[in-house]
Amino acid sequence: MESNTQPLIPQQNHKKYHTYSFITCFAVVVNYIVGTGVFGLPSAFYSAGVPLSTITIIIFCILSCITAIYVIETLSRSHGYTMAVESGEYKCEMGYEVYDYSSMAQMWGGKPVKWATTITLMCSAYGSLWAYVATCVSTLSTLFWLIYSNEPMKCDVSNRWHFDWKCNVTYFTSIGVYGLVVIPLTFIDLTEQSLLQLVLTVYRFVSFLIMFITCVVQLGKNGPIELKVNTYEDVSFLKEFRWVGFGSMFTHVAFALACQQNLPDALAPLNKKKFSHIATLGSIVLCCFIYIGIALVTSWCFTTSTPSPVTLAWADYNGYEGGWGVGKAKWWALIIKYMILLFPIVNLTNEFPLVATTLSTNMRTLFRNKNSKRTKFITKALAAFPPFILTCAVGSLRVIFDVTGSFSFMLCFSLPCIFHYLSRRKVIAKFNKTKTPFSGPWSRIEVTGAVFIISLLLFITAVVFIIKELVTNFTIA
Repeated sequence: MESNTQPLIPQQNHKKYHTYSFITCFAVVVNYIVGTGVFGLPSAFYSAGVPLSTITIIIFCILSCITAIYVIETLSRSHGYTMAVESGEYKCEMGYEVYDYSSMAQMWGGKPVKWATTITLMCSAYGSLWAYVATCVSTLSTLFWLIYSNEPMKCDVSNRWHFDWKCNVTYFTSIGVYGLVVIPLTFIDLTEQSLLQLVLTVYRFVSFLIMFITCVVQLGKNGPIELKVNTYEDVSFLKEFRWVGFGSMFTHVAFALACQQNLPDALAPLNKKKFSHIATLGSIVLCCFIYIGIALVTSWCFTTSTPSPVTLAWADYNGYEGGWGVGKAKWWALIIKYMILLFPIVNLTNEFPLVATTLSTNMRTLFRNKNSKRTKFITKALAAFPPFILTCAVGSLRVIFDVTGSFSFMLCFSLPCIFHYLSRRKVIAKFNKTKTPFSGPWSRIEVTGAVFIISLLLFITAVVFIIKELVTNFTIA
């Protein structure tokens, strides 16, 4: 037994850990949650209708909170179990070591579970990083052509393989520029970014607030608008259950609330561990309210012409007639316009190093000397560079989400239930202990099984609707 668990966390009793405050931890978790998913939610909101979309977000919020607690409970058991191996005394509490998904899988399920978990996490993390690069490259390219020739959609990424030389130069230059910014950040320790995390969190909430206010003003003054030619205003989605859009809504919400696999990195430096669940659950609930508010007003404002990412709608913002009128943009409208257009870039510039750190931490478990500086450098390089290579080949978010969506679902909903069950069973068998500082009614095996089954049923239902939608679109085409 000792040979399986002791190598996971070497003797580090005298190591000095860098810590951060509750506020910084809250900001880090929020930054993990708010990724590319939020920018596609308004379009999915319109496709599924407000009632179904709102119910879906609430259900996912509850499931995400429960599975996040499962991760926190497993982290507590992992620290207690490791200390018991070293000292012989089991004390269930969170420590400052990073017990990543791969380490927990090895500790509680052995090598088969570890390898399955590591491969799943790597595929999901690479998919997320790939999506971040693709989103930012697309936004940078759009901004360039908007400023240079007022043709923001000149180089449509969905038509990537038919680019002319100008679009190719813009595309690959954007990849290089984004890489020069985020790759160095990946090699900076997370605790050294605490001020940056707080600043970017403030920017994120200010941007959300501006998006919300500008859309409310537009709706109050002139009602919904048409951003594209041959589109029409359709507000029927405000009352309809559009089941055909459930698959799209499911994948967007699941991706938008994903944070469970990043919690070990985010919570390890927290100086007051007893507030781990408050920081995590508070972040998830807050993001859910923001998602509902932003998705509702933006989809209502742009209806059938709601773009993805939705921030592209502000390319036509000028401050007249509610905001999207006729005329040259006012000076303050230009500030709002570019602040929102740059939102995905700033957001994902912050997100990329966080996810890359989680990926590299889990990859280190595959190395014999996982705590050496050389291993840390190699794994961070392996985490940071491949997404840029993949984006050189494919930049379509639809393709990226189709390829990696199922892996993200496993990490956020299935694996936390499995970890909770395995760790609870093993600790009961060895130490006759059941509770952690974060236990509650949700910790019962019956609840864990129910969460696992409900999540699985939702996933199967979403896949059915996605296939149905693809078949329908193919038939119409």
